[in-house]
Amino acid sequence: MELVSIFLSGVAQCLLALVIAALFWAGHRGVARLRRRPGEGFGKWCGLRLPGRGLGELILLVLAGAVVGAGVTAAFWFLVPGYADLFSGEHSPAVRFLGLGSPALFFLAALVHGVLGTGFWEELLFRGVLARRLMSWLGVVPGNILQALLFTAMHNGLVALTMPAAGLGLHACTVAVVLPLALFSGWYNERRGGGSIVGSWILHGSLNFFTVLTVAALLGSSAAG
Repeated sequence: MELVSIFLSGVAQCLLALVIAALFWAGHRGVARLRRRPGEGFGKWCGLRLPGRGLGELILLVLAGAVVGAGVTAAFWFLVPGYADLFSGEHSPAVRFLGLGSPALFFLAALVHGVLGTGFWEELLFRGVLARRLMSWLGVVPGNILQALLFTAMHNGLVALTMPAAGLGLHACTVAVVLPLALFSGWYNERRGGGSIVGSWILHGSLNFFTVLTVAALLGSSAAG
């Protein structure tokens, strides 16, 4: 039942993100009509369309997410004070999913979390809605930088809410990881994906999935030790 709850929660987050994006699109379309300008369809407007890239390149994004998610998590776990506490606390997805009691259920829950629970809605709202609007208003580079800063600020805010006593080092590490990834995601979607968010969604989902797997492995090794 817990896996069903995790899945339904992920679906609900996706639907909510779609509703929010649709409301912004409707407003944007309405303004375009008032100005007698052609409006884009919903999928093109927010990047919900195929990227037109080869399968090999999309697989590389999965591998990149795996390397970053696993590598950064393992390194920061041992090197950054407070990082292990953040990812082993009660709010940690890995801790929750380990409680399912089965490797298969854990794997499925981590996949749902990475692809639906966080990856989709964050990419849709930040890269699909926000980044594309900022790039069209300010230009690709300034718009991409601004969306990346806002995305990073959100993650720092989540760290502050989850661990009010988090030190400056933990916040600095969040910036060091999230900001470059957000910048790359915005650039990739615009320059390589033709405005599609599929590429950054794949990267984001893979990164989150392998982060959860790595945390689970580290928790298991700590318990065994």
